[in-house]
Order: sequence, then C-alpha cells, then structure tokens
Amino acid sequence: MTAIGLLSSLQTLLVAVQNNPHIMEIIEQDCGNLCAVILQHGVLDVYEEAFVILSQLTLNSISPFMWQLFPLLYQCFCDDGFDYFVDMVPAVHNFITIDPPAFLSNPANMQTVYDMCTKILENENCGEDAQSHACKVLEVMVLQCKDTVSQLLPRIIKTVLERVTKTVKMKLCRSMCLQVVIAALYVNPIGVIEVLEKLTMPPTGEPVCSQFFSQWFKQADCVRG
Repeated sequence: MTAIGLLSSLQTLLVAVQNNPHIMEIIEQDCGNLCAVILQHGVLDVYEEAFVILSQLTLNSISPFMWQLFPLLYQCFCDDGFDYFVDMVPAVHNFITIDPPAFLSNPANMQTVYDMCTKILENENCGEDAQSHACKVLEVMVLQCKDTVSQLLPRIIKTVLERVTKTVKMKLCRSMCLQVVIAALYVNPIGVIEVLEKLTMPPTGEPVCSQFFSQWFKQADCVRG
C-alpha cells in the first residue's frame, strides 16, 4: 500500500508539472528508471501505476531516454503483463502519435505494436474490452503511419476480420474491428480491396469483401472516426 501511495503521489506531481518542460526534463529520468525497475522485476501490484506514469512521461514529447523504455514495455507484455494491456494502451498510443518520425525510424516498432494487438485479438481468453482497445491501437497506427504501414496491412486486415468471424458479444468490439479496415481503406483503398477480394469467410468460403461492406453499412451508426 505504501508503494501504491507513493506512486499515486508521483502521478499527482507529474500532472502538476506536465506543462513545464524544464521540470519534466529534470524528473523524467528518475521517474522512468523507477518504472523500468517495476517492469523488469515484475512488481505486478503496481503495474497500473507504472503504466500511468509512463503515459504521463510521454504525453507531450518523447525523449531518447524514454524511447529506450518502449522495448521494455513490450517485453513486460510478453512476460507477465498480458492482463495489463488496457493499462498499457495510453503509453503505447503516445509512442505512436507524439513523435511519428522517431516511431518510424525503427521498423521494429510497428511490428511490436502489431504483435501486441494480434496476441490480444487471437486469444479467446481476452475480454472484448481489451480487444476493442487493441483494434483502436491498430487503427491509430494505420492512420498515423499511412506512408509506411502498407506492408503490414494484409496481416492487420486478416487479423481483425478473423476476430469478427468469431463470437462477438459487444457491438463496440465488432465496430472497432471494422474501423481498422475502414482506416486501411482510407490509407490504401486499391491495396485493401485486393486483400478483401482474396480473403474468404470460414467455413463457407464466401468472399470477405461483400460481407465486410454489408457489416459496415449495417453498423454505420456505430462506426466512429
């Protein structure tokens, strides 16, 4: 409880100085190192607090030091942070959107995000809330990295549409899956249509393309930008 209280106080401090770049620069490394220790040692009890702090440290800008923590975030996800994916999403979102040139400077970054989201979407034990968040992250990456994401689009589309073919209880989850494909259509319409025409719906073998547009029009009221 003491550790949680201290980390909560640190979160409050970061909120107070968020708009002061000078102070943020001074405390960033200490806060980042603290989060690194928590993740490296698997201190599950304070993962949520650590992920909040990471999102605060990357909210307005991302320093070279903070970029060193991005692979650690993925390693934590793979080791024992799978259940904390939703808590990781704000930090992952920041790494994608706050400094796109830095994100794209390492091709492994897009693959990392894709791998995280795919593991969530393909795991039947993951709740649909987490899967909806995974779709949102993919949608953001597709739109943010539109000039370089083309190589991943076929796999992204296949992943989200395979999720739609399974049982979906939440209307939101289905619409979020569709929004990923819609974002891909915006980025590369010809390429995405070609992918949709090649994919088939199991077990009937029916072409995915017509089914996708049918689902899109049916849920037009739920699909948001």
